[in-house]
Amino acid sequence: MTGGPLYYVYVCTVARILSCSAAGLQDGQHFLSTLLERFKDGSKSPSHFTPDMYPELRSRLYQGDIILPVSRNAIMSDYYKWPKAIIPYTIHYNFTQDERSKIRMAMDVIESKTCLRFVDKNSENATQLLKDVGHSEYVHIGRERNKGCNAMIGFHREMGGPHNMNLEAPSCISYQGTVQHELLHVVGLLHEQARADRDNAVIIYWENIDK
Repeated sequence: MTGGPLYYVYVCTVARILSCSAAGLQDGQHFLSTLLERFKDGSKSPSHFTPDMYPELRSRLYQGDIILPVSRNAIMSDYYKWPKAIIPYTIHYNFTQDERSKIRMAMDVIESKTCLRFVDKNSENATQLLKDVGHSEYVHIGRERNKGCNAMIGFHREMGGPHNMNLEAPSCISYQGTVQHELLHVVGLLHEQARADRDNAVIIYWENIDK
């Protein structure tokens, strides 16, 4: 497996994805070094990766980690953006204090680069702020075992309950980039490879691919 085309495509793809988050670069480098170790003896290929190694593989969700409402399969309108760029959230009590800190740090990174604000629904100063946004929707960050890392995509006023996001511990919280990834699904972002304009920036040289 080492040195084969699938090996290089896989590693380069992971490297490209991880490089998109400067804040998660150190985590990404550690992740890649671990990944390379798995490939060294040629006994592990992507097809050998198990759900225990990568919880994202457990679910049959859209692209592995996106929870879509039954009625639609993509974010198409401003209607699905969180009003006033405020995202209320709760964190399940099963998370340790260290895990809670990691989740909040991931939120802080996103807030530092955008106009978005993540507001703890149960905090003392949240009452008036949440009243101003004009809805009762919020994100609940759970820690269910065997549920992997996943999140509902975007804002849905008609939910009438929490927008679920799951971070199976410790796997999904080992790297800050993973937490950021799921939070950005909550914001409403799909994977880059799913963009409508993806093919404008990708050239595939089919003649160079072994059949």
